[in-house]
Amino acid sequence: MFEIGELVKWYETYGDVLITKDTGLGVVIQKFEQDYGFSDGPWVTYKVFRAKYGDTMIFEREFLEKNESFSNGT
Repeated sequence: MFEIGELVKWYETYGDVLITKDTGLGVVIQKFEQDYGFSDGPWVTYKVFRAKYGDTMIFEREFLEKNESFSNGT
């Protein structure tokens, strides 16, 4: 879904609830796929460099979106 080097918008939430704590822009720097055998496919997470903080965090795909404001329309 997301490629390494892609600019994304990330969302950080409060624990188990889907209330947004913080958001910002970042770059995908690594992709992880792990098959635990209890779902339809691998569990995919992404390591993202967060420009706002100059650090990295790992996000599930549900907490990332393509940044359409920088899209070239393709």
